[in-house]
Amino acid sequence: MKQLILEGSFFENFKRTESTETTFLKAERNEQILQTTLTLPMKYRTVIVLHYFYDLKVNELSSVLDLNTNTVKTRLSRGRDILRRKIKSKEGDVL
Repeated sequence: MKQLILEGSFFENFKRTESTETTFLKAERNEQILQTTLTLPMKYRTVIVLHYFYDLKVNELSSVLDLNTNTVKTRLSRGRDILRRKIKSKEGDVL
């Protein structure tokens, strides 16, 4: 008769998994953020998408978009602010 010996770390993987509900809620939140991002004015949407979805750094954005680095930083900041406000107002509509 063979005996199976499992290390403690084997069970740790099962303990760390998220519940189905948590996974669903995260997916819903990500979809909401994506859909709201797509409603931003083009100049903010472009830098937000390239920075957060394609992981381009500010200096890379500056080069790709042929913009001053400070302009990219400003657009990122303003885009995030607009996005944050839109998401908060949508959450307020739901409650």
